[in-house]
Amino acid sequence: MVIITVINVGSMSKEVETTKGQGETTSSLEFLPDILFPDLDGNYFNWQPDQYSTLVMFFDPDCSLCEDKIKEIQRYSEEFAKTRILLISPSLHTRLVEFSSHHKFGQFENLTVLQADYESFYNSFNTTKISTIFIFDPDGRKLVTIQDEVNIKTVIKYIRVANER
Repeated sequence: MVIITVINVGSMSKEVETTKGQGETTSSLEFLPDILFPDLDGNYFNWQPDQYSTLVMFFDPDCSLCEDKIKEIQRYSEEFAKTRILLISPSLHTRLVEFSSHHKFGQFENLTVLQADYESFYNSFNTTKISTIFIFDPDGRKLVTIQDEVNIKTVIKYIRVANER
């Protein structure tokens, strides 16, 4: 099923064509919630509105679908240059450090790995489905929630729209 989502951008409208997957949700989450999860250095992430959109992905380092999505985001890193990427996982700290090192996350200034247990993530994002992606505009308004497989070009379309809002 193909859905055309019309998004008002000031006085203009933007149309984004996307394929609705079984995992799309109608979550009541409208804005980027306060994120009180530590990064790999133990510092708590503090989101502030700015010129960047935000992509949040709830992932597990041992999930092959998650790993594929992360590799695609890295492959198209220029498309995500104005996007803050938050990879949030319930995995053990040691596993996240190992995964981050293996994928050279340190090379990406806009990518942060955060650790959150299932309950904390659910309390903030209303889901615990691994591989869920949320995209927020620079003001923290949610543009879309994506679950299951999605083509990276669809994610890029949403990022472009979020950055133009």
